[in-house]
Amino acid sequence: MKKWLIGAGLVLVIAVACVYIFIPSQLEVSATSLVRCNPQAVFRQIGKADGWAAWWRGGSDAYKFVAGAYPVAEVSIAEGDEAIPSRLHVLSLGNRDSAAIYWECRLAGGAGPFMRVRQYFTALRIKKGMSGTLNVLRPFVEDEKNTYKMSVGEASTKDTLLLVTKTFFPQYPGTAEIYQLLGKLRQYAARQGASEKGFPMANVTLVRDSGYQLMTALPIDRVLPGAGDIAFRRMVPAKFLVAEVRGGDRTVRAALDHLNDYIADHQRTVMAIPFQTLVTDRMKEPDTTRWTTWLYCPVF
Repeated sequence: MKKWLIGAGLVLVIAVACVYIFIPSQLEVSATSLVRCNPQAVFRQIGKADGWAAWWRGGSDAYKFVAGAYPVAEVSIAEGDEAIPSRLHVLSLGNRDSAAIYWECRLAGGAGPFMRVRQYFTALRIKKGMSGTLNVLRPFVEDEKNTYKMSVGEASTKDTLLLVTKTFFPQYPGTAEIYQLLGKLRQYAARQGASEKGFPMANVTLVRDSGYQLMTALPIDRVLPGAGDIAFRRMVPAKFLVAEVRGGDRTVRAALDHLNDYIADHQRTVMAIPFQTLVTDRMKEPDTTRWTTWLYCPVF
């Protein structure tokens, strides 16, 4: 009986010793994911509260965004009644279209052996949750339609002959103002015997303290002289970023902001002002959800 008690005691001592040896007083929990996406675009999804709302469907019960400053986001992890602070790091891999996400937090192991074992299993549970969350994030950010709300491609243009006019407005110009200028260009082209060739174009630029400059352009089939505020321009072949947008003017303006994000993320240099190609005649189609607009931005 005495030997049995001694043996049991030795087993208990060894077990307690193993707990202290293999479970440290500070538990470091981490998960990593490699993604095929620009690091800045990844961070916009995890470095802002509305970014999380776009892809995370688990609600704020498990994770709550706290703060973010590129390349680190602070997120609170709910574990029972405790809120555990964690940090997500977005790391560039030397490629503009790839990144690594490193998520880490720390847990106090506790003083007693039972507490350490309990915290160890808590750490395993948290790690599993982190990995599962990153597995949800990865396919989301790898789809360009999620990170930029549209697909962005590259194309070159042919030598294009344009009639151009512009004017200023104190407020953001709407559909009526755009087509009023286009009507002016069409009338001039008709008087000169030129035909419209392709879709009309427009650009709206904010002018500090003045309002907005609206420029419209009409592709034509021949060289014409300018007249008054109507000028002739030749758009030479160049490389363009191109995106198709479906929706009204508010959607198009938001898409231009997303295109600017894409340009900044991929460190492209803008050569000239971007423009909208009005594929849908907006005066004839009252349903803005059926409008199609092509965005073009010359870059190198």
